[in-house]
Amino acid sequence: MKHFSLCFPGSVLILMGSSLFGCAPEPAGILDKAVVLGSQSWWDNRDWAWYESNIPFLETPDPELDATYYYRWELLTKHLVYGSPETGYTFTEFLDRPYW
Repeated sequence: MKHFSLCFPGSVLILMGSSLFGCAPEPAGILDKAVVLGSQSWWDNRDWAWYESNIPFLETPDPELDATYYYRWELLTKHLVYGSPETGYTFTEFLDRPYW
């Protein structure tokens, strides 16, 4: 099984823009992150503290676009596996870790 490190080229850092990926912390915003996260009903991962500290929050005039944006972050968390303090997070192709 091959794991990929979260060290990406700068272009992905710009697109993902999160402290998880080594970017500067985002300034205090005007969005209430708890309200934004609570506005969606489909979450499996309800680790709000992780989302609040690791993803950029946005609000658009289109609620479907907002839902798609946060749903994609939800999908990303399903593929993150924390290895150890030395290796940190890695991506895996599996939703559930295989026995091997």
